[in-house]
Amino acid sequence: MNISLLSHKSPSKIEIEDAFFISDDCQTFGVFDGVTPMNGMLFANGHNGAFLASHMLASTLGLPLYKDKSLIEWLVESNALLLQRMESAAVKIEDRHLRWASCAAVLRIDGGRAAFVQCGDCMILKEDFNGLVTPLTVNSVEGISERARHFRESKRAEGLAIPPESWFLDHPHERMKDHRQLANRSGGYSVVNGDRELIDFIQAGEADLKDIKSLLLISDGFFHPEWSLQEVHKEISKIGLESYAEALRYMEHMNGLQHDDMTGIYIQF
Repeated sequence: MNISLLSHKSPSKIEIEDAFFISDDCQTFGVFDGVTPMNGMLFANGHNGAFLASHMLASTLGLPLYKDKSLIEWLVESNALLLQRMESAAVKIEDRHLRWASCAAVLRIDGGRAAFVQCGDCMILKEDFNGLVTPLTVNSVEGISERARHFRESKRAEGLAIPPESWFLDHPHERMKDHRQLANRSGGYSVVNGDRELIDFIQAGEADLKDIKSLLLISDGFFHPEWSLQEVHKEISKIGLESYAEALRYMEHMNGLQHDDMTGIYIQF
């Protein structure tokens, strides 16, 4: 097994909001993408909620008590711990857009199989020995703007006083707040944010390793604006994480695109 890791901070951020985990025995792997807060509040040791959420997940994944528990149990219990930590920090839990939150993609190898869990837009992909790349997870954040718009339309049809779409277009901060009301809700997206409902939105499964050549775990900073994730995985398999990241950063710079935090773990068998 050959393992490559890359984790880069966005130059526009004070600290990296991504986190990662690789166990000492190289059997458990995790990539976490903290959700950038909608205010400037800082908490323990000057960290924001995105940093605290993603790094808490990375730290709990390595605790001995979860060695013999399923990944779903780990994620549910870590989600509950996140709620406790927000309450201790006097976060206004009722204001859902102020919650600490993180996406997650975690993989655990056990014998000839790999179990995984996922929330949000961190992704896990596999490549077989014929070069076919298949996502093991679904990006639940993709398309949230359109789904949120349909949800607002349905509420207007019920007679609720919701501003017109033109208002949301003119107020991007309010539009983002509205998106976050759909976290761990039907028609929304999954994210670790202390919601008890998270358990109903976790993606989980297993993959047989016998036909797998490589596995890729990435945060959305590795997404290419013009390529599918399958193409991203194929390019990384050719040139590696570092060269791909460098090329992506250059392309983003030349096109005036913002650089995001980016974290990836590439596992070759």
